[in-house]
Amino acid sequence: TQSTWGIGKMKAVYEDDGTVASSFLLQELGLKMAACASDSELHQIAVKWGCCTDASQIAESAWQERAFLQCAEILWVKSGSVQLCLVDSGFAEISLSLSEYDAIFLPAATYVHKFQGSGEYLRMVFTEVSSVHPPLTIEELQCKVDKSRTRVSELVTELCRLFYTLGWVSGTGGSISIKHGNRVYMAPSGVQKERMMPADIFVLDNNGDILRRPEGPYKLSECCPLFFNAFRLRNAGACIHTHAMDAFLCTLLYEKEFQVQHMEMIKGIAGHGYHDSCVVPIIENTAREMDLADSLAQAIESYPRSNAVLVRRHGVYVWGKDWIQAKTQCECYHYLFEAAVKMRQHGMDPTSKPTECRNCPQIKEQSTRLLSQVEAIVLDIEGTTTPLSFVSAVLFPFAAAQLKSFLESSWDVAAVRETVLQLYLQARSDLDDAVPDVVAVVDPFSGEKAAVLESLLQNVKWQMSLNRKTTALKRLQGLIWHQGYQQGVLKGQIFDDVALCFQKWIQNGLKIYIYSSGSIDAQKLLFGYSEGGDLTSYISGYFDTTTGAKIDSTSYEKIASQIKVESSRILFATDMVNEARAAATAGFKTVVMNRVGNSPQPDHSFPIASSFEEF
Repeated sequence: TQSTWGIGKMKAVYEDDGTVASSFLLQELGLKMAACASDSELHQIAVKWGCCTDASQIAESAWQERAFLQCAEILWVKSGSVQLCLVDSGFAEISLSLSEYDAIFLPAATYVHKFQGSGEYLRMVFTEVSSVHPPLTIEELQCKVDKSRTRVSELVTELCRLFYTLGWVSGTGGSISIKHGNRVYMAPSGVQKERMMPADIFVLDNNGDILRRPEGPYKLSECCPLFFNAFRLRNAGACIHTHAMDAFLCTLLYEKEFQVQHMEMIKGIAGHGYHDSCVVPIIENTAREMDLADSLAQAIESYPRSNAVLVRRHGVYVWGKDWIQAKTQCECYHYLFEAAVKMRQHGMDPTSKPTECRNCPQIKEQSTRLLSQVEAIVLDIEGTTTPLSFVSAVLFPFAAAQLKSFLESSWDVAAVRETVLQLYLQARSDLDDAVPDVVAVVDPFSGEKAAVLESLLQNVKWQMSLNRKTTALKRLQGLIWHQGYQQGVLKGQIFDDVALCFQKWIQNGLKIYIYSSGSIDAQKLLFGYSEGGDLTSYISGYFDTTTGAKIDSTSYEKIASQIKVESSRILFATDMVNEARAAATAGFKTVVMNRVGNSPQPDHSFPIASSFEEF
């Protein structure tokens, strides 16, 4: 489908109230429009180029694809050429050209309000898909725009009233802004937030210039440059500023950053799990709010995992990809602020780790019996030594975000060049094996660097989207993580019992080995830069997929042979039942870990443990 439908050849000019803002040649095939914000209906435009010489052809194709395209109407150029100006419900605009036999497929809520050119064209409407309109006059367009403004403005006022009832925006303090299309809707400054009306909302463009000023003595919020920092640096779709008392108190209880952990509501913060530490930077207040812009921008860049910034003796800024995520995260952060304040009042440390009693005689007896039967312990990582969320919510997103800049800056490094070759050979193998949707990689020996790099980026993104565990991919991720660990951006997360049990096992003469689908280099980095310090001195060896698949019993036979220990004297711990079965087939003793946050497993007869202390 994507080879036929696309906008890869369309030259477009993005306009803002008649002023050209940018001009570009769209490179990407598919149904995405890069001209406007991500929530603009203009993203859903599709074009079919010069291949339909008959109106019935294009109508039949569109009818077959109408569910996929969400097509509401078609404009087909019968002869000559046509210049169009299209507008969406957020008043985002785009102008483009169509030539003979070209057709453009428009979704609902995208309006044609201007034609130019001498070409002959035909318009077709799918009334059962959506109600569409004929070309709009300027007056009709303005009516549509006014309705769109009112809809978003009503949402801003509704949220302000809600936050007032929570005590977050009392005394005219606090504010909120929401992006829609290429417009930003922002609450004014110095007004009673519970009494605002939609007509009181400022409307700005993406550069922060005022397009619509409410009538009356209203001032644009001094939060404006701070909101735009979140839009620009985090691609946020909404940003909320509150003066909640618990946020204020937290800035007095913490010096440089707010931190809590092991609280359920941490899971409501994007990219975080229960075992993660929730950290929010604290910046110093200034006499005027707009003067906070630089320090807030620096905090946003220095704390890439945080979706909030606290301001000392002032309040907090919270953002999200849209108003729903911003509101959700704002509620979660305020819950955590309140929990931290109350825990401090009761003499509890919000950063303390929960402890469990492990002094039960039955557990001690079971531990002694199990460990007395083995000489070596082989451990999986994800769900065994480390929370599952660390890999999925921290390591993988970090590798994806750093992928392009890492390859560009390290292109001539020998290890990177070798990994590029491995990725190329893996892609060749996938093509030979007819792997579905495989993305080819340009030959690094004969291709131009730019072409090779772009093909690598697309291939690696494709592999990561499928969570593939190829050796080449794991090696590249390991190199990126290595840089992150060395720069102090990453810290290896481990469960509370890991470091202490490592020490006890070594003291009792046991040897510890790691067997994970992640590369050996990545394993060493995780334990070398762990939250519990450098644990590599406790580990006697590492194994990855170069030894074999973890669900293949011969892999465990190889491990036993290499470490020179009888299979029956080795204990293997994993969170996956299919891996436990493979190890048991090779003669290993096995334990299935039931850590907090682990995925449910099918029924099995293996011993189960929630902590290494139960061994």
